[in-house]
Amino acid sequence: MTIAEMKKGALERAFKEAAGTSDARPILQNLHLNKDGSAVVTDTHVMLRVREYHNLGVEANLNLLQFMPELEEGVPQIGSAYPDTDRLFPAGPGDVTFGLLTLELRKALPIIKSMFYPAAGPDNSQVVRMQFRKDDRSEDYLQIGSDTSQVTMITRNALGVDQLEPTGINPRYLYNAFHLFVDYFGRAGGLVRVDWYGALRPITLSVDDGSISYLITPLRTV
Repeated sequence: MTIAEMKKGALERAFKEAAGTSDARPILQNLHLNKDGSAVVTDTHVMLRVREYHNLGVEANLNLLQFMPELEEGVPQIGSAYPDTDRLFPAGPGDVTFGLLTLELRKALPIIKSMFYPAAGPDNSQVVRMQFRKDDRSEDYLQIGSDTSQVTMITRNALGVDQLEPTGINPRYLYNAFHLFVDYFGRAGGLVRVDWYGALRPITLSVDDGSISYLITPLRTV
């Protein structure tokens, strides 16, 4: 599977979902295009990076709310340069690394979506519990749950610690990330790599060739 083969509009939707919307930091409303052909977008809670996205040969920002391009070499229209995001993706494997089949992600999507509501406030105030466990007697699993619903997904090829402290996470972040990888692999299906770096540390989802990486920041331990 390649980026070019994705369902039309799926990647653009994912970029918009990961972009900031606040006028307080308008730079985060942008999709940032790097000279190496990659593209990155972040709202500080999540970050999406796509390799080999363009061949412009320049750095540029595209405001996803106003659809206004701006070359970094030009006169700034949005007040500041895009933040350095390369250092934000953790180096090396997580405390635990495992795979999730896109079939598992697809089945989980409607359940995770049901966890959006009722929300007490803005999207990022909604928290669900996520936990990983290795079980020598059966299959290793990832469990995501709220007070009203729960989904358990069988993990593949788990390496690292046997258990991580339960972590609070915004279900919308998980839904958007899962949706992206389901769209990427399409009906053929595939395996998404998950690196979890411990309680209150980032979680990354990626494909084996590194063409797409999605980082999610937990909200708190629960």
